[in-house]
Amino acid sequence: EIIGNKEEILSKMTSKQIRDMLIKGDCIEIGSQHKTTTKFSSVERQFKNPSSYKCKTMSDIQSEVEDTKIFILSDSAGAGKTTTFEELTANLKETNKNSWVSFAKLRTHRSIFDSYNKSKDLCLEDVLALLIDIKDLKDKLEVDIFKFLFANDRVILLLDGVDEISPDYNDFMIKIMKILKEK
Repeated sequence: EIIGNKEEILSKMTSKQIRDMLIKGDCIEIGSQHKTTTKFSSVERQFKNPSSYKCKTMSDIQSEVEDTKIFILSDSAGAGKTTTFEELTANLKETNKNSWVSFAKLRTHRSIFDSYNKSKDLCLEDVLALLIDIKDLKDKLEVDIFKFLFANDRVILLLDGVDEISPDYNDFMIKIMKILKEK
């Protein structure tokens, strides 16, 4: 339990410290104030790591990502998926120096999805062009290096927010994942 001024204590903690507390099974109670018409009230949220849930270490997750073509990290909103992706990206960049490791927040690329989503029959070249657009690669050398590494299975993409672009792009994302898996 966090005792004392919770907001002050939590504001000084890093996401990693909070995640580590949850992994250990500590309970974090967060009360956030929101204004109603006449008074302030408190919204309580509790995060507790159930003892039956086996947490994976970052190295476990990293090994799984490196050993598979598609790895899906799924959890409820606010559980720390984005923070985990950011840390995982840094770790993968450190251990895979001959690969292109890239993290993208999909919710910021809806307009790009709109332009590709109209195409009913996606092919690998379309997916590659989409990834180049998402990463905003403009320089010809960068694009050529990305294509070379992609063709040689040396691109690791961490796509965050698949759940946040649903349901508009569910079928589209499934097509992309199938194409990437078959590559």
